[in-house]
Amino acid sequence: MSVNPRSFLSTPPAWLPRWLNIAVGMGAENLYAGNGYHWQADKNCTGPDCVVFEADPAVSPRIRQFFLSLDVDLARLGVRDRFLRSLLGAVSIFKFPAPELEVNSRGQWRFYPVWF
Repeated sequence: MSVNPRSFLSTPPAWLPRWLNIAVGMGAENLYAGNGYHWQADKNCTGPDCVVFEADPAVSPRIRQFFLSLDVDLARLGVRDRFLRSLLGAVSIFKFPAPELEVNSRGQWRFYPVWF
């Protein structure tokens, strides 16, 4: 999710650009099944011939991740040319790599100089 901080300030400071957004997101690691650490190849299978997979929680613990980054809103760059403004608005659906900060459920903080 990307939000523009100027939208929430009644009198935004002059140094804060219109096109700069703050992006937040969340992710997860080691989610192999919806609940627990075992799952079947075929959910409709009942019997001893079913293939069951299992992950060891000590080796692959589930980890929640929260991300914070900066984002550029290309539609707010203030371009006067109508065609270029439309093009930037359409291209703004694509996000470009930016430095990112991650904090996870293990209490670890990580910084990524470039993250997709």
